[in-house]
Amino acid sequence: MAEVCPYCWTKLPPPPEENGRRGSEGEFVGPIHSEVKPSKLRALLRYFLNPEVHWQKKLFIIGAIIYILHPLDLIPFYIPLLGWVDDAVLFAFLLRFLRKELGGLL
Repeated sequence: MAEVCPYCWTKLPPPPEENGRRGSEGEFVGPIHSEVKPSKLRALLRYFLNPEVHWQKKLFIIGAIIYILHPLDLIPFYIPLLGWVDDAVLFAFLLRFLRKELGGLL
């Protein structure tokens, strides 16, 4: 049975000695149980609880969420449009980072 990535449910390729190929890409197989849809929150929780994930990545995610939700910003909200730009840019960067880290689940 093939190993499955716990974040994105991608089938991992077998070791090179089993199939003779090296560097083959994984094949998407969907959720482990097809009747259960993958939970984005569960994938994020698994990501945070995984000891192999570097602590700086976890700190970046937490810091970005706190900055977006906190009322004090580098550019205050009373400046038209610019007040929202820093939060919007950080939010877009955070989503891109999470999609990359979680394998497109978000």
